[in-house]
Amino acid sequence: MKTTRALIQRTGGLGAESDYASLRKPALRWVSKGFALHACPQKPKQNGGQDGAQDGGQNAAQTGAKNIIGFAVIASKKTAKLAVDRNRMRRRLRAVSWEILPQFADPSYHYMVIARRDLPHQDYETLRRDFIWCLRKLGLFIPKNPQNSQDAPQETPQKSLAEPPA
Repeated sequence: MKTTRALIQRTGGLGAESDYASLRKPALRWVSKGFALHACPQKPKQNGGQDGAQDGGQNAAQTGAKNIIGFAVIASKKTAKLAVDRNRMRRRLRAVSWEILPQFADPSYHYMVIARRDLPHQDYETLRRDFIWCLRKLGLFIPKNPQNSQDAPQETPQKSLAEPPA
């Protein structure tokens, strides 16, 4: 499944340093072969539950701030010496996060995805499966009902074979 603009708009960066600090020693953490997933409950917002206090809350109202899932992707020099490799790792983890988090993750949590050394040797489908597996192990996997989802492809009704052609 491809990531759409609507899915990307339901995710956002962490922004505040306090959000990163709360994820450094998380209560929930699971490690797979290519990355580690940290999760921490979101703190209630001080400005009435809306993000974007500087822009008067206009941006938050457009994107539906209640459902925005905050996440960060980290690839340190320890995982790859070359910046090109670290950037590729970040791009791949960001793409997987944009695809999986809005659809299957608990929106009341912030997530941090930390790259590991084995990440460049894994294909995209393996990363997707590992990400969902980590969410299940943490108890944060929320399966969405495809009939009620706006992003689910609409099925076309098929003709019955019992009816003769007109």
